[in-house]
Amino acid sequence: MSSQAYAGNTTGDGTEQTLAQCAVDGVYQLVVSTANLANGEVVEFRIKTKPRDAAAAVELAYYACYAHDQSVPIKQSVPVTGSSVDFTMTQTAGTYRAFEWSVRRLDA
Repeated sequence: MSSQAYAGNTTGDGTEQTLAQCAVDGVYQLVVSTANLANGEVVEFRIKTKPRDAAAAVELAYYACYAHDQSVPIKQSVPVTGSSVDFTMTQTAGTYRAFEWSVRRLDA
């Protein structure tokens, strides 16, 4: 069973944008629609978490990069565990597009 922890629609702007920050211990998954992505455009998604609760900073746990028109628009990350999990998006090329996304909590 899963539940939607966060959701939104974010337009790329050339910077790394925070989509969600989860501060409750759990198993999370990022789901994004890349339906608006067109040829010549590139978007990156990152998930960062702490390797242990007492760690000072989050570190990269998942990275995905998509370019051009996507024949399969729905993208799902691997599950990521932690009590401090950050989800970000960066559109690095092309016309800035809006991306619908959600963060699902898989253990809820």
